[in-house]
Amino acid sequence: MPSVPFAIVTPWWSDTSAGGAEFLARDLASQLHRRGFRVEVLTTCGRDAFSSWSEDHFAPGTTDEDGPVVRRFSLGQRNEQLFAQLYRALAEGQFLSPTQEREFVANSINSPSLVRFIEEHRTEYCFCFIPYLYGTTYWGVLAAGDRAILIPCLHNEPIAYLEPFQQMMKSVRGFWFLSEAEHCFARALYPIQRAAARVVGAGMDFCGRGDGDAFRKRFGLDGPYIVFAGRRVPGKGFGLLLRLFARFSERHTEWTLVLAGLGAETDAEQPPPRVVDLGPIDKQTLWDAMAGATAFCQPSRYESFSYVLMEAWTQGAPALVNANCEVLRRQCEVAGGGLWFADEDEFEAALLYFQRHPDEARQMGQQGVDYVARNFRWDDVIARAVELFAACGFSVSAPSPRG
Repeated sequence: MPSVPFAIVTPWWSDTSAGGAEFLARDLASQLHRRGFRVEVLTTCGRDAFSSWSEDHFAPGTTDEDGPVVRRFSLGQRNEQLFAQLYRALAEGQFLSPTQEREFVANSINSPSLVRFIEEHRTEYCFCFIPYLYGTTYWGVLAAGDRAILIPCLHNEPIAYLEPFQQMMKSVRGFWFLSEAEHCFARALYPIQRAAARVVGAGMDFCGRGDGDAFRKRFGLDGPYIVFAGRRVPGKGFGLLLRLFARFSERHTEWTLVLAGLGAETDAEQPPPRVVDLGPIDKQTLWDAMAGATAFCQPSRYESFSYVLMEAWTQGAPALVNANCEVLRRQCEVAGGGLWFADEDEFEAALLYFQRHPDEARQMGQQGVDYVARNFRWDDVIARAVELFAACGFSVSAPSPRG
């Protein structure tokens, strides 16, 4: 069987994309390309999740600049007001009618021209869709059929239970899971027993090391601090972190909260004191912040892997994660790389433990480094991915890596 090219299908492809799925898509395309695989990216002309889902930011067309070929397709029209209304209803725990579920999917980010491309070139690619919950994936998977491999980035959230996504899963040829907890949840929720499925994970680069002392000096930090990096939305626990830190910092004024990432949505009435807000930052600054941190905090309840947690561990930062997220808690247990909190008291106790037991905290951080090195090097991830592709019937042997 001749080798086929990969087509990584993702809603956004830009430097401002802040989510873990977007980072994984970019890294995966880059790593496959560097190893000599034929890989293309199929995406919309949208800028990122925080920009318009209906208006093109980039021009449609094809680019090929020292990396994988990127094909951009114009965004489709949608009823933004209806989608926002249905999204709020789901977030508030309301059930949607079958008609409303279909309307939710129909008014997600979509691109009819992207779907047409998949239909017209269906037999020419192995399509890898990431993540599961957007219209580009839903309509794209239906168009690709048994040529579709899904990297769902799945977690226990209301969208995962919608009937359209239940049906979509039946069309997928193979599943690329990021963690064993995600794999188990998917098998309990969806009828995917006949599909090829592997816990492939995600790869991490070890090429950069942060300078914590330089970061502290640059931003005038002389006491303990915790770092949050990622999308600032309630679903990722951002508002929860602000509320917890606001109360914590009233009693422990020497602490600082360092924020990095995009988004302005919070659940807090006002920002807490002792906050350094970096906004979007370059990788080196993020690594510096993580390397110097007393702890890295991942407050999200909804994670299938947490790319940014692994990144913090590569910098030796001990982690503090939300105990209500099985994936995060399990990773900390297996790695020995941090602590978890279920309420305000545990949040405070964990931070004070890191502060008062620096040797133990450093040991946790080093155990995080070792855990990532054992499990998430790109060479190993790509090898597991090739096994999945072969199980799905795709020939994906690569030539010699590019120099």
